[in-house]
Amino acid sequence: MEYLINSENFNKLRYEYEQKIVSWQIDWMRSDSGNWIGDDFFIFSPKCDYAFRKGIVDTLLAIGMNIDAIEEGIEKNTDKWREGYMRVAFHNIYSGHRFSSYGSDAPTLEEPNQEHYENWRKLRLYEYYIEHKDSVDKYGEVLPEMKMTEIEVTKLKKWLENEHEERMRKIEEYESKKNSSNIPEIKEIDYYGCDIAPVQELEKLYQEESDLEKNRKSKFLIMRLFRK
Repeated sequence: MEYLINSENFNKLRYEYEQKIVSWQIDWMRSDSGNWIGDDFFIFSPKCDYAFRKGIVDTLLAIGMNIDAIEEGIEKNTDKWREGYMRVAFHNIYSGHRFSSYGSDAPTLEEPNQEHYENWRKLRLYEYYIEHKDSVDKYGEVLPEMKMTEIEVTKLKKWLENEHEERMRKIEEYESKKNSSNIPEIKEIDYYGCDIAPVQELEKLYQEESDLEKNRKSKFLIMRLFRK
Protein backbone atom coordinates (compact mmCIF):
# COMPACT_ATOMS: atom_id res chain seq x y z
CA MET A 1 0.00 0.00 0.00
CA GLU A 2 2.79 2.43 0.91
CA TYR A 3 4.46 1.61 -2.40
CA LEU A 4 1.26 2.49 -4.27
CA ILE A 5 0.78 5.78 -2.40
CA ASN A 6 4.35 6.82 -3.11
CA SER A 7 4.30 5.55 -6.69
CA GLU A 8 4.72 8.32 -9.26
CA ASN A 9 2.64 6.40 -11.79
CA PHE A 10 -0.17 5.76 -9.28
CA ASN A 11 -0.32 9.42 -8.28
CA LYS A 12 -0.37 10.47 -11.93
CA LEU A 13 -3.33 8.17 -12.60
CA ARG A 14 -5.12 9.36 -9.45
CA TYR A 15 -4.63 12.99 -10.48
CA GLU A 16 -6.05 12.33 -13.96
CA TYR A 17 -9.01 10.45 -12.50
CA GLU A 18 -9.75 13.22 -9.98
CA GLN A 19 -9.81 15.79 -12.77
CA LYS A 20 -12.18 13.61 -14.77
CA ILE A 21 -14.48 13.37 -11.75
CA VAL A 22 -14.68 17.17 -11.45
CA SER A 23 -15.43 17.45 -15.18
CA TRP A 24 -18.11 14.75 -14.92
CA GLN A 25 -19.67 16.47 -11.92
CA ILE A 26 -19.92 19.76 -13.83
CA ASP A 27 -21.53 17.98 -16.81
CA TRP A 28 -23.93 16.15 -14.48
CA MET A 29 -25.09 19.34 -12.77
CA ARG A 30 -25.38 21.23 -16.07
CA SER A 31 -27.69 18.53 -17.42
CA ASP A 32 -30.21 19.47 -14.70
CA SER A 33 -29.63 16.19 -12.85
CA GLY A 34 -30.18 15.73 -9.13
CA ASN A 35 -28.13 14.10 -6.38
CA TRP A 36 -25.80 17.00 -5.66
CA ILE A 37 -25.59 19.29 -2.65
CA GLY A 38 -27.44 22.51 -3.42
CA ASP A 39 -30.79 24.18 -4.08
CA ASP A 40 -32.89 22.44 -6.75
CA PHE A 41 -34.15 25.85 -7.90
CA PHE A 42 -30.73 27.53 -8.00
CA ILE A 43 -31.17 28.23 -11.72
CA PHE A 44 -33.66 31.00 -10.88
CA SER A 45 -31.30 32.70 -8.42
CA PRO A 46 -29.58 36.03 -9.14
CA LYS A 47 -26.43 34.30 -7.88
CA CYS A 48 -26.83 30.98 -9.67
CA ASP A 49 -23.19 31.13 -10.82
CA TYR A 50 -22.07 31.27 -7.17
CA ALA A 51 -24.51 28.48 -6.25
CA PHE A 52 -23.30 26.23 -9.06
CA ARG A 53 -19.64 26.55 -8.09
CA LYS A 54 -20.43 25.97 -4.41
CA GLY A 55 -22.48 22.91 -5.36
CA ILE A 56 -19.48 21.36 -7.14
CA VAL A 57 -17.20 21.95 -4.15
CA ASP A 58 -19.68 20.79 -1.47
CA THR A 59 -20.70 17.65 -3.39
CA LEU A 60 -17.16 16.47 -4.15
CA LEU A 61 -15.92 17.27 -0.65
CA ALA A 62 -18.77 15.13 0.69
CA ILE A 63 -17.45 12.09 -1.21
CA GLY A 64 -13.95 12.64 0.13
CA MET A 65 -12.17 14.41 -2.70
CA ASN A 66 -9.23 16.68 -1.99
CA ILE A 67 -10.10 20.39 -2.10
CA ASP A 68 -7.04 21.26 -4.20
CA ALA A 69 -8.04 18.71 -6.84
CA ILE A 70 -11.58 20.12 -6.86
CA GLU A 71 -10.41 23.72 -7.21
CA GLU A 72 -8.06 22.79 -10.03
CA GLY A 73 -10.81 20.95 -11.89
CA ILE A 74 -13.22 23.86 -11.49
CA GLU A 75 -10.76 26.44 -12.79
CA LYS A 76 -9.64 24.27 -15.70
CA ASN A 77 -13.29 23.78 -16.74
CA THR A 78 -14.61 27.34 -16.34
CA ASP A 79 -15.51 27.36 -20.05
CA LYS A 80 -18.19 24.78 -19.24
CA TRP A 81 -20.07 26.77 -16.65
CA ARG A 82 -18.94 30.25 -15.57
CA GLU A 83 -19.92 32.46 -18.52
CA GLY A 84 -23.16 30.57 -19.04
CA TYR A 85 -24.37 30.85 -15.47
CA MET A 86 -23.27 34.48 -15.30
CA ARG A 87 -25.57 35.20 -18.24
CA VAL A 88 -28.38 33.35 -16.49
CA ALA A 89 -27.75 35.29 -13.25
CA PHE A 90 -27.99 38.60 -15.12
CA HIS A 91 -31.12 37.35 -16.86
CA ASN A 92 -32.68 36.48 -13.50
CA ILE A 93 -32.15 40.02 -12.23
CA TYR A 94 -32.90 42.18 -15.25
CA SER A 95 -34.30 40.33 -18.25
CA GLY A 96 -37.63 41.38 -19.75
CA HIS A 97 -38.53 37.71 -20.29
CA ARG A 98 -38.36 37.13 -16.54
CA PHE A 99 -40.94 39.81 -15.81
CA SER A 100 -43.11 39.89 -18.92
CA SER A 101 -46.57 38.39 -19.07
CA TYR A 102 -47.52 36.07 -21.91
CA GLY A 103 -50.33 36.92 -24.26
CA SER A 104 -50.90 39.24 -27.22
CA ASP A 105 -52.52 41.94 -25.08
CA ALA A 106 -50.00 41.78 -22.25
CA PRO A 107 -47.67 44.72 -21.64
CA THR A 108 -44.01 44.09 -22.53
CA LEU A 109 -40.71 44.98 -20.95
CA GLU A 110 -37.73 45.58 -23.23
CA GLU A 111 -34.50 43.70 -22.62
CA PRO A 112 -31.61 45.44 -20.81
CA ASN A 113 -28.99 46.88 -23.14
CA GLN A 114 -25.78 45.04 -24.02
CA GLU A 115 -23.58 47.66 -22.36
CA HIS A 116 -25.31 46.96 -19.05
CA TYR A 117 -24.57 43.25 -19.35
CA GLU A 118 -20.95 43.75 -20.41
CA ASN A 119 -20.21 46.07 -17.49
CA TRP A 120 -22.09 43.85 -15.04
CA ARG A 121 -20.08 40.85 -16.29
CA LYS A 122 -16.85 42.81 -15.91
CA LEU A 123 -17.53 43.48 -12.23
CA ARG A 124 -18.73 39.89 -11.67
CA LEU A 125 -15.44 38.54 -13.04
CA TYR A 126 -13.48 40.95 -10.84
CA GLU A 127 -15.44 39.84 -7.76
CA TYR A 128 -14.93 36.20 -8.74
CA TYR A 129 -11.18 36.76 -8.84
CA ILE A 130 -11.16 38.48 -5.44
CA GLU A 131 -13.03 35.55 -3.91
CA HIS A 132 -11.06 32.76 -5.61
CA LYS A 133 -7.74 34.48 -6.25
CA ASP A 134 -5.50 31.63 -5.06
CA SER A 135 -7.24 29.06 -7.25
CA VAL A 136 -7.37 31.31 -10.32
CA ASP A 137 -3.70 32.26 -9.98
CA LYS A 138 -2.64 28.65 -9.52
CA TYR A 139 -4.92 26.76 -11.89
CA GLY A 140 -6.94 29.17 -14.02
CA GLU A 141 -6.66 32.14 -16.34
CA VAL A 142 -6.41 35.69 -15.00
CA LEU A 143 -8.60 37.74 -17.35
CA PRO A 144 -8.09 41.48 -17.93
CA GLU A 145 -11.38 42.22 -16.13
CA MET A 146 -9.99 40.60 -13.00
CA LYS A 147 -7.07 43.03 -12.81
CA MET A 148 -8.94 46.32 -12.68
CA THR A 149 -7.54 49.07 -10.49
CA GLU A 150 -9.40 50.36 -7.43
CA ILE A 151 -10.28 53.55 -9.31
CA GLU A 152 -11.67 51.56 -12.24
CA VAL A 153 -13.74 49.38 -9.91
CA THR A 154 -15.16 52.39 -8.06
CA LYS A 155 -16.12 54.07 -11.32
CA LEU A 156 -17.69 50.86 -12.66
CA LYS A 157 -19.70 50.26 -9.49
CA LYS A 158 -21.09 53.78 -9.65
CA TRP A 159 -22.13 53.30 -13.28
CA LEU A 160 -23.81 49.97 -12.43
CA GLU A 161 -25.63 51.46 -9.44
CA ASN A 162 -27.18 54.12 -11.69
CA GLU A 163 -28.06 51.54 -14.35
CA HIS A 164 -29.57 49.25 -11.71
CA GLU A 165 -31.77 52.02 -10.34
CA GLU A 166 -32.98 52.93 -13.82
CA ARG A 167 -33.72 49.31 -14.67
CA MET A 168 -35.59 48.74 -11.39
CA ARG A 169 -37.66 51.86 -12.10
CA LYS A 170 -38.65 50.44 -15.51
CA ILE A 171 -39.50 47.08 -13.94
CA GLU A 172 -41.63 48.75 -11.27
CA GLU A 173 -43.51 50.74 -13.92
CA TYR A 174 -44.03 47.59 -15.95
CA GLU A 175 -45.28 45.62 -12.93
CA SER A 176 -47.74 48.38 -12.14
CA LYS A 177 -49.14 48.29 -15.69
CA LYS A 178 -49.25 44.50 -15.69
CA ASN A 179 -51.07 44.25 -12.37
CA SER A 180 -53.68 46.77 -13.43
CA SER A 181 -54.62 44.67 -16.45
CA ASN A 182 -53.68 41.19 -15.26
CA ILE A 183 -56.90 39.46 -14.18
CA PRO A 184 -60.29 40.24 -15.70
CA GLU A 185 -63.19 40.79 -13.34
CA ILE A 186 -64.94 37.52 -12.44
CA LYS A 187 -68.56 37.79 -11.37
CA GLU A 188 -70.14 35.19 -9.12
CA ILE A 189 -73.23 34.13 -11.06
CA ASP A 190 -74.97 30.89 -10.13
CA TYR A 191 -76.39 29.71 -13.46
CA TYR A 192 -79.11 27.05 -13.09
CA GLY A 193 -78.24 26.56 -9.44
CA CYS A 194 -74.77 25.14 -10.22
CA ASP A 195 -72.04 25.40 -7.61
CA ILE A 196 -69.48 27.98 -8.76
CA ALA A 197 -66.17 28.52 -6.97
CA PRO A 198 -65.78 31.87 -5.18
CA VAL A 199 -63.96 34.63 -7.03
CA GLN A 200 -60.95 34.42 -4.69
CA GLU A 201 -60.52 30.71 -5.41
CA LEU A 202 -60.80 31.22 -9.17
CA GLU A 203 -58.24 34.02 -9.03
CA LYS A 204 -55.90 31.79 -7.03
CA LEU A 205 -56.21 28.96 -9.58
CA TYR A 206 -55.64 31.43 -12.42
CA GLN A 207 -52.51 32.78 -10.75
CA GLU A 208 -51.13 29.28 -9.98
CA GLU A 209 -51.58 28.17 -13.59
CA SER A 210 -50.04 31.42 -14.80
CA ASP A 211 -47.04 31.02 -12.49
CA LEU A 212 -46.48 27.40 -13.57
CA GLU A 213 -46.59 28.38 -17.24
CA LYS A 214 -44.21 31.32 -16.68
CA ASN A 215 -41.79 29.09 -14.74
CA ARG A 216 -41.83 26.52 -17.53
CA LYS A 217 -41.19 29.16 -20.20
CA SER A 218 -38.61 30.92 -18.03
CA LYS A 219 -36.63 27.71 -17.60
CA PHE A 220 -36.75 27.09 -21.35
CA LEU A 221 -35.51 30.63 -22.03
CA ILE A 222 -32.77 30.27 -19.44
CA MET A 223 -31.47 27.05 -20.96
CA ARG A 224 -31.45 28.68 -24.43
CA LEU A 225 -29.57 31.63 -22.94
CA PHE A 226 -27.02 29.29 -21.34
CA ARG A 227 -26.25 27.60 -24.67
CA LYS A 228 -25.49 30.89 -26.49
